[in-house]
Formats: sequence, C-alpha cells, structure tokens
Amino acid sequence: MSHKNSPIKNFCNKYQFAKKVFSRSLFTNCIQ
Repeated sequence: MSHKNSPIKNFCNKYQFAKKVFSRSLFTNCIQ
C-alpha cells in the first residue's frame, strides 16, 4: 500500500470502532 490513508483501511477502522461502540451500548442497555 503506497498511500497510508486508503479508503479500505479507513472503512475498516470506522467499522471496528462502530462495532465496538455498538456492542458497548448494547451491553449497557442489556444491564439496565
């Protein structure tokens, strides 16, 4: 990969972050 800010990598990072946030909020909702 010549350019470090590739769209694919960007998407993967966003997806991982969203998954983390989503599962965390889901977990909190289940506890309450």
